[in-house]
Amino acid sequence: MTEHAVQRRDVGLLVWLLAGGLTVALVAGPLVALILSSLSGPKGMTLARYVAAFAPAIHRGPILNSFVLAASVGGLSVALGLPIAWALARTSMPLRGLVRALVVAAFVTPSFLGAMAWIILAGPNAGLLNMAFRALTGAQAPLVNIFSMGGLIFVVTLSAVPIVVIMAVGALQALTPDMEEAARIAGAGPLAVARTITLPLIAPAILGAFLLAVLEALVLFGAPAMIAIPARFHVMTTQLWAFFQYPPRIEVAAAYALPLMVVAAGLLWIQRRLLGRRGYATTTGREGRARPMDRGPWDWAFLGLCLLYVTCAILLPYGALLMAALSKAWGQSFTPANWTLANFHFVLFEYDPTRSAIVNTLELSAVTATAGALLTALLAYAAGRRLVRGAGALAALASVPLAIPGIVLAVGLFIVYTRPPLALYGTVWILFVAYLTKYLPVAYTANRAAVFGVHPSLEEAARTLGGTRWAAFRDVALPLMRPGLASAWLLVFLPALRELSSAILLFTANSRVVSVVIYELYEEGRWEAVSTLGVLLLALTLAILAATHRLLGRRLGLT
Repeated sequence: MTEHAVQRRDVGLLVWLLAGGLTVALVAGPLVALILSSLSGPKGMTLARYVAAFAPAIHRGPILNSFVLAASVGGLSVALGLPIAWALARTSMPLRGLVRALVVAAFVTPSFLGAMAWIILAGPNAGLLNMAFRALTGAQAPLVNIFSMGGLIFVVTLSAVPIVVIMAVGALQALTPDMEEAARIAGAGPLAVARTITLPLIAPAILGAFLLAVLEALVLFGAPAMIAIPARFHVMTTQLWAFFQYPPRIEVAAAYALPLMVVAAGLLWIQRRLLGRRGYATTTGREGRARPMDRGPWDWAFLGLCLLYVTCAILLPYGALLMAALSKAWGQSFTPANWTLANFHFVLFEYDPTRSAIVNTLELSAVTATAGALLTALLAYAAGRRLVRGAGALAALASVPLAIPGIVLAVGLFIVYTRPPLALYGTVWILFVAYLTKYLPVAYTANRAAVFGVHPSLEEAARTLGGTRWAAFRDVALPLMRPGLASAWLLVFLPALRELSSAILLFTANSRVVSVVIYELYEEGRWEAVSTLGVLLLALTLAILAATHRLLGRRLGLT
């Protein structure tokens, strides 16, 4: 082997080793920092931080609130999402395409914007629905009060239902229709077929969706911060945020965060185990889709349920935000005299934090998506082809951030990057590290699928012609992996645009992002500006999704 060939081989190995080392640093660093900080004391290791975190009754209340919220959201999401999924996959319900598109819109809508919209709609004093109710009935008490546990459960359920719908539709479409058709031929009615065959077969997917909805409710920060804090109660994520208020109690926050991470990891482990059992559902080895059935009046009942959901999740919230964004004063009547475009001019050209936040958000999202797609492409290829020792461990490590709630990750990053040698706090780079770490698993999953879609024989052919492993990856595998790379990029870029749970603890005046500015404006009560910025964020998100939907919709699980 020539010296030049050895150098080329070593370059490829070095690239994969550096990618693996960077992954270890991104994931292991915050976890180790959390554990050590939670056990640290003036005289060495101690459990005093855990006592300070969990002994006071005021700190234990948020734990119960979190589990009440999570269990309620999980149950309601399945109760609402499963019939919607059934209507989309198993009936000839009218407007199925429109309902599916609106469910996707609900899926990409940030939960904190949904919360903000429902505050505009159902705030006890100036909420649009309550004002209309008082005008019609003359009553003094509000019809609904969004600032309550019930209001929080309602808002978070709206954002969690698409998780159930997407997973249940996928499970229903993956079933071959043979067994259901055989049961119908034997005389079983639609309800009997569903109860005895279809639902048992997709039970793992349903339970998995329930656990993901529970996890979503458990780790959310934005919606609870906007609804629970004004209602004078905390959940675990808002209590973690409270530990960072002056004077900050970082070590206590670390102790409080670890059990939340353990619960999240446990839920994900159970969910993965359940979905790993889906193979028992069919034995034909082929995918098939049942023919949508015309169920007469039931189709219209399903349509009514679907329209009720999309009205509450999309039409009313989007309408409320747009009305507030176009109003001189949102609490007044929405008449031509109260219409204005000045709010858009204000947030885009006059309000300095917004302009810098938009630039920061777009740059951070694009850079994070690019870095995440490339890094995970290297990791997925190294793991899939077993190129380095411990490739399987690296693959597992890349999935660990799924079990770390964003605000818990932020606590670990705050501990690591507020001191030398990597004092990144106060810069946008700490947000880059947070985003890259948080979204590493989704990018890795997309690239892993892309690697398995490239047959190794193609690379071996290149190597028999004298190419190195690195050259085979660069010239053969990587071009074939482009759809997976694009999917990974989008799967990081879209959620990074609206990330709040990790940014809220790590931002400073020079590193604000759009989601943080929205929350700050909300705290200041500047509703018109908040709504305008929310409308712009939603419009950007939906425009990007629409532009890439034809290419990546199926890979994203949204079609």
